[in-house]
Amino acid sequence: MGHQEDNLTTQLTKIEKAELETLEGVITREMGSFIAVGKALVTIRDKRLYREDFKTFKDYCNEKWGMSKTHANRLITGSQVAVNLTPIGALCAPCEIQPTSEYQTRPLAALEPDQQREVWKEAVENAPAGKVPTHEQVKALVDELVGPAPPAPLKKQDPHPESDAMYFANIARSQLERIRDDDPKQKEALLWVKKWINEKLTLMEA
Repeated sequence: MGHQEDNLTTQLTKIEKAELETLEGVITREMGSFIAVGKALVTIRDKRLYREDFKTFKDYCNEKWGMSKTHANRLITGSQVAVNLTPIGALCAPCEIQPTSEYQTRPLAALEPDQQREVWKEAVENAPAGKVPTHEQVKALVDELVGPAPPAPLKKQDPHPESDAMYFANIARSQLERIRDDDPKQKEALLWVKKWINEKLTLMEA
């Protein structure tokens, strides 16, 4: 009886399956956009759309996308911060310059929404014209506002640390697949990437 109940709770409805397929399509296509990926992941996490094939969100992230749960949650938080920074009408004109990576938004996650916009606005104004503020520039302003974060407690060395290598490899692959087959530079570009990979592997084996 208990086993049947487990099946009922883990089985997705047709609507949920369709939604999961759509969201996973977004993640596949937009792997380089932390905002699109984060927004898709938060829906999958909060609605437990992973539950039919995976026991936990952590397992889903690791096995489906090659990313750690920590990184997935950072993408989710970063996407929420970025949405909050989106300019509304004529307000916050400097905020028309939007973050291009989750890392740039990470220091803002500890602030209230209004504070996030204020700090980002100041960071944009202080950055070189037309440039996106760096993580370090944003963090410095956050530290001025609330003080530096306390150092994280020392942890024992994890013999099996979480890895995001496959996630970043997927980003690279998704970007390379955007090169048209009729692009005259396709072969040259792929050979350049192949050479870079071989050089990295040689250094790792040295």
